[in-house]
Amino acid sequence: MAENNWTAREAIDHALGLMNADQVTLPEVGLLMASGALYFTSGTYDISGSIELPPHCGIDGEGMTSVLQFTDGGIKFPGLPDSNYGNDASVNAVSICNVSEQANPTLYGIEIQGGARYRVTNCWIIGFQIGIILDQGELTIIENVMFGNSCNWCPPEENIGVLFKAPPRPPATIGGATNANWIRYCQFNGPATPIRHEGDVANVIQCCTFVSSGPCYVNGNMCSFRDCSWEDTIGEAAIIAEHPDEVPSIQLEVSRCHMNGDHSFLWFRGKTSYALWFCGNMGQTAASPLLRIDALLVGPVICLGNTNHGTGLVVGGDHPNVFGSEAAIYVSSAYLAGEAPDPGYWARVGTGIGTLQPQGPLDVQGTVVTIP
Repeated sequence: MAENNWTAREAIDHALGLMNADQVTLPEVGLLMASGALYFTSGTYDISGSIELPPHCGIDGEGMTSVLQFTDGGIKFPGLPDSNYGNDASVNAVSICNVSEQANPTLYGIEIQGGARYRVTNCWIIGFQIGIILDQGELTIIENVMFGNSCNWCPPEENIGVLFKAPPRPPATIGGATNANWIRYCQFNGPATPIRHEGDVANVIQCCTFVSSGPCYVNGNMCSFRDCSWEDTIGEAAIIAEHPDEVPSIQLEVSRCHMNGDHSFLWFRGKTSYALWFCGNMGQTAASPLLRIDALLVGPVICLGNTNHGTGLVVGGDHPNVFGSEAAIYVSSAYLAGEAPDPGYWARVGTGIGTLQPQGPLDVQGTVVTIP
């Protein structure tokens, strides 16, 4: 970067020009593609504007000490008109920082739009209103990334670590969904909204930690949280299923996760939701139910093997009929650490929540059988 006394912006533009000029032909297809990667050695690079990576190219560095400081931009993956050939662009082993301290919801640490098979690995993203936006992309892997305190100059609900964007995004009026993407082995250390899942299907958050952050919001379909841990969550729940205008979630899965904090683990609110898998989770709450349902939840509903190490209920809520008639199976999680304050707490299911009884019913072809 130091050659010819170039600025970082000039050196990047020169390298991108070489990458675009060095075309490679994909065998049997005849598709011309740019090639190469931008390599950042340890150091701090002050960058104006954005880095727009050509398809099938990448950025690589030497870890957190390769610091890309943006004043009015970030990294963009523009995708391809024909996503059958994917994109295969990647960012690895760099720190991506916003130093402008200006509220700008249209600037992202990494912007992925269209295409498939992106990889963001071993990075640190800090200072952006939105760290990563996934818009109409699929088969993206975000792995071993740390999201720091993103910004202090915007409302908490707009300060997002990773946004799964519902299509289409203006000014576009048509477009596909954000499907089959993975976030794994990441740490969210402070973004007010670590995950906002708006769309659409089969997106997985796995083996991640959330520390001193706000709730994750789930508004889309078939979102899964697996083997994750929340510590010192700020707010009323670790995960909130909510949408102001539509069904907040369909086929939501939360399994084998841990939450440490005196608030609900999962909170349904606002609208009817369809299908839930809430199994094998552990929390510690007294004031709020582990699974709080203030909306009508229609089955199949499976709630098995959850543990609350506090004195609060495992399941409770304010909706007059929490579970719809299509609930296929429900079994209460009955474990309580320490001595129960009264025998009813062993059931851990709140009263007045519709057709459920303590210890749960089993609904087989419309016949409800109360488990003794």
